Amino acid sequence: MNPRSHVRAAAVLVALAAVAAPASGAPREERDVASLRATLEKHAKDPYEQRPRTGALRALGRLGGPAAAEVVCGVLGDPFVHVRDHAVSALIDLLEGPEADATRAWLMAGPLVDRTSADVRRGVATALGVRGGPTAAAALAAAAAKAGDPPVLGALARALERVGDPAAATTLLPAAAARDGAAAGAVLRALGGLSKDAAVVAALEAGLARKEPLARAGAVDGLVAAAPAALVARVDALLADKAVEPRIALADALSRLTDGEARAAALALFSRLAEDPSWRVRAACYEAGLALWDKALVPLLVERLRREHGRMVGDVVRALETLTGEAVGRDPDLWASWWSTRGPGLSLGARPAPDRFGRFRRAARPPSAADAEDRRTAAFYRLPVQSTQLAFLFDYSGSMRDAGRAGAKGSKADAARAEFAQVAAALGKGTVYDLFVYRYLGEYPPAPRLTRALGALTAANAAAARKASEWLGKEVPRGFGAFYDGLVAVAAEEVDTIVLLSDGVPSMGTYDRGFRLIDEFVRANRFRRVAVDTVLVGTKGADREFMADLADATGGRFMDAGN
Repeated sequence: MNPRSHVRAAAVLVALAAVAAPASGAPREERDVASLRATLEKHAKDPYEQRPRTGALRALGRLGGPAAAEVVCGVLGDPFVHVRDHAVSALIDLLEGPEADATRAWLMAGPLVDRTSADVRRGVATALGVRGGPTAAAALAAAAAKAGDPPVLGALARALERVGDPAAATTLLPAAAARDGAAAGAVLRALGGLSKDAAVVAALEAGLARKEPLARAGAVDGLVAAAPAALVARVDALLADKAVEPRIALADALSRLTDGEARAAALALFSRLAEDPSWRVRAACYEAGLALWDKALVPLLVERLRREHGRMVGDVVRALETLTGEAVGRDPDLWASWWSTRGPGLSLGARPAPDRFGRFRRAARPPSAADAEDRRTAAFYRLPVQSTQLAFLFDYSGSMRDAGRAGAKGSKADAARAEFAQVAAALGKGTVYDLFVYRYLGEYPPAPRLTRALGALTAANAAAARKASEWLGKEVPRGFGAFYDGLVAVAAEEVDTIVLLSDGVPSMGTYDRGFRLIDEFVRANRFRRVAVDTVLVGTKGADREFMADLADATGGRFMDAGN
């Protein structure tokens, strides 16, 4: 939320007004581009005036042409990182607007290969992957063959995977030897999606022997696309991998092993992955395995319900409810009884269409009265705390100083402090947690930072609850709402759940648009598998939609504190 009341929504129209009233002299298009460039430069150092800049980028995206693209590329390394994301969107618009062909040619010949800025190359690669089309594939592959910067190579590989031109695989193939594991993994993943050629399959099989876990995970992703039988033949070795990333990739592969001979292998693999010592692998297994849509999974999940605890109980219950369409509860004995009577004649019906993350969801029947466990646990704004390894992450932006819901005393921050104090005191024995606040203050250059109450994940007890509550009592709401970077940082802790409290959508940070933040966090969170439970203390419909979608996309739960 924006903490300065004088920043109005109308500010985003400043750039458009400039386009509507050009000065005399140069051709109109040049004057429009010059005016929008001036808007970007005028507010470049004012954190409270970034809306006119993102508005100018939208206007540039509509203008079309290399001149507009040049201005947009000029902010791909902007200190306000959300502006960079808007710039990529502007390039995507330019690639489907007036002079799209000329813009594409200019981007491929210049910024895509300009060694002076990795940020520019990465942003241009992303845009070309979305809207460059087959004509961009050769240029992207050639750039990947020469890319030395790992994030740039990763962006190029993802762009090629999206473009999907098999001819690019031959040029991309040498990049699979990149030293950086994340970059090599992205290349291997892209290669598998581009081609089933013998040389590609050989490179993917060799990738399974790489020393970097992310490279091995990328090889798994590539093999399941290019040569599923070759992947199935290596299941034993992959299950024995000491790193979690290749095993998570193997679990994710279940969603691709749904047909023919691979299906039988996938059902057997599900039962083995469900026994994995890492909860992260099991979480991936429970989710990806739903693609098999087979009632043989039900008794396996019931057995897992007996053995899981904390947040993972919810993961198993959600999988059972999705498969069966029933809400029997969290008691494994009740599920076992239900299965013994209903199992033989159970028909799962048609598998629902996957969502944009490839997951399968369907509404279960209303919860049964037997599902009372949640009501006996600690709760935060009525949201039961299921996890025993969790982090609280608070949006403490300036708008949290505003009054809370009608009839409530004090500010939203006051209510959050009181709620946190009671939940911290009620957390069960065996729970470890910490409380974080991510700050994005109104300063230039931007210097966001993450602070924490306890300094490390700490066992729940009276002393820890008192210390964390006292720390929060001294924190003053200020700055902008920014979530993505805080979520990524906190997900790196040894937690399985983040409880995010906010009063609205973000306005700063790497991603300030809800759909972009969710998509990118899901990608960043793939090998952490942290669920995000969201608690909304705001009022607008957009706030509710964002917070509910973020929870759903990560396997978390949403609570509207006002209802």
